[in-house]
Amino acid sequence: MKNRIIACAAVPLLAAVSCVGFLGRGNSAAELVGERVTAEEWDAATVKEPFENYKLVAKVTVEEKTGDLFGVQTVSVTARVDGKKRYYDQKTERTGSLYQDRDENELAEQTMTFYTDSTSGKDIRYEKNEHGVWEERNRLYELVTVDYVYLFYSLYSGFRYDDEEAGYVADPASELYDEFIGFEKYSVLKFRDGKIAGWYMEIVDERENGDYTKQSLDYYITYGGQRVILPAVKKAK
Repeated sequence: MKNRIIACAAVPLLAAVSCVGFLGRGNSAAELVGERVTAEEWDAATVKEPFENYKLVAKVTVEEKTGDLFGVQTVSVTARVDGKKRYYDQKTERTGSLYQDRDENELAEQTMTFYTDSTSGKDIRYEKNEHGVWEERNRLYELVTVDYVYLFYSLYSGFRYDDEEAGYVADPASELYDEFIGFEKYSVLKFRDGKIAGWYMEIVDERENGDYTKQSLDYYITYGGQRVILPAVKKAK
């Protein structure tokens, strides 16, 4: 039996979505061919500082088989970050027999678009109301960003470049390997032009009866070139 479950709490960005573009073969980290980097370049790319301007295309897919039932849920997020202004577009899709008895509203494709702004020092969210009018809301959900790459800061010696994965994977021969809490062991990091361009991870739980749950996470990042213009809104009441 193979069991590679990682709790969502151990991976903040996975919890945020479900509980980066450079040259490659497609618009995903899994298909990106990463470059080799030095320890200094690794730390420079993963330092805990917010990135000022980038586009992030993220996808989390959960595939599950339980008995005769099978289902796939996919959450896709496009985020454009321009300093303290951000634009988000999120889509959730569910297919398969596992969801056949669910409410129609739950099964329908769900799309959410909103903006956030923290230039004033206060986090503000802008979204459309039921009439299609943009409004200011005094609430924020946990957001998907590339800031989580700081989790890999100073871990260069615990990884090695893998030609098959075309990126860096955890090295069982390293002294750090036994200290990894979980997500590090199943992450693939890919660098281009001195920055993290992709982060891919697959989590699999295969059970003895043939049932399984498989989660995959894919972060694909393009740096620079983003301009976010906030919508005209009504003030929050």
